[in-house]
Amino acid sequence: MLGRKSVKFALFLLVLSVFVLPSAVSWWNSDWQYRTQVNVTENSGQDLENFTVKIETDTSNLVSDGKLQTSCQDIRFTGTEDQQLIDHWIESGCGTSETVIWVEIPMLNASEDEQIFMYYGNPEASQGSDGGNTFQVFDGFEDGTVSSQWTDLNSGDSVSESGGRLEVTKGNIYSSSKVVKQPGTIVEARLKYTSSIDGDHSGLMIADSGSMSGSNSNSNTNVLFITDDSSNTISMWSGDGQTTSYNICSGLSVFTANVGEDYIYGIEDTGSEVRTTLDYSEGRSCSGDLTSTYSDFVIGLGHFNLDSDPDTTSVSYDWVRTRQSLDNRPSVTVGATEEGDICDRRGIKGECIVNSYKDIGNQEISIESVFESEVTASFSSDSAVLNISNTSFISGIWRGGLELSANRLVLRSGASFDPEGKTILLKTTG
Repeated sequence: MLGRKSVKFALFLLVLSVFVLPSAVSWWNSDWQYRTQVNVTENSGQDLENFTVKIETDTSNLVSDGKLQTSCQDIRFTGTEDQQLIDHWIESGCGTSETVIWVEIPMLNASEDEQIFMYYGNPEASQGSDGGNTFQVFDGFEDGTVSSQWTDLNSGDSVSESGGRLEVTKGNIYSSSKVVKQPGTIVEARLKYTSSIDGDHSGLMIADSGSMSGSNSNSNTNVLFITDDSSNTISMWSGDGQTTSYNICSGLSVFTANVGEDYIYGIEDTGSEVRTTLDYSEGRSCSGDLTSTYSDFVIGLGHFNLDSDPDTTSVSYDWVRTRQSLDNRPSVTVGATEEGDICDRRGIKGECIVNSYKDIGNQEISIESVFESEVTASFSSDSAVLNISNTSFISGIWRGGLELSANRLVLRSGASFDPEGKTILLKTTG
């Protein structure tokens, strides 16, 4: 048993290190125990600003090993320079080998690599995934009420939100403003049909207004990715608005769908052709351009005929969004898991902020310092607290303390030391 006593210690300039600070990029926040470096390569040869990048990674072992919450809600992303949080949205697959995450990167320089970091390992963290901040337009249909960003023209429509999905059994809705700029934007929705897929023309649409009608009799500029008259057939229709017809694509078959199965539909105009995509792969395309008259479009969900309320194939939407389209999209490489060191440099002077999760064990700890300091240590029967204070110096000073016991030495949460770019070592003597 140790009695109570007060002891003086001296800090010496040492060369040998037990623990070394991260040499490349400092730790963002010590409440997060782990991180993974993600390398993003710009492939189009142009500078990209606020560009959303798709990351596919394996989180199954992270969850099973207790390094990541089962809901992935403790995931955060930062850049390497200012270490500010950057927006992300987890699309699917948390805890599986195929987790899909979208990250909005503030700047990607043409043909260069950019490093970002994915942090995790904080059991107290709340949900950080936010589609509304990550994409240009987003609705995850999660609050139980159809939001004001959508307009329902007809009182006879049957449109509602339930269980995190938008359900349409009659009629349609469309975006209350023209939220899609073409060319250069892809509109995507995750949807499934909940009844027979036999005609009734429902799915995902964009148009210059909400006045679309049969045979494009109102001469709308549009792209329709919808159910067709043949059983389970999903087709593509498009008109440039110059005639009362679908003069770009007319009933071009894309694929055969199954009732109750979710698909990710996509629509975009490249300036020379209009395209549909299915589950991120190209579906069908037709030569033509929507932008000779218009550059801004509304999004339509439900039946394609936006100014009436006909019965429609019952369709359920998980989410809808827009993002920048690009043929040569950035490529992504995901690195290995890194574990946080005993301290990180996130203070305004590069202070070492102690990671409260790190258990040092039985290893000796030393501090590099050119100063001598007055140190007191107070002991009880099973633990001790070490306090090092020296208000005479700006740097080379411990602020806070450590917790010691017979079997381990653990850095106390909130303790800090200004290393001035040096390796941090601690050794007690006397």
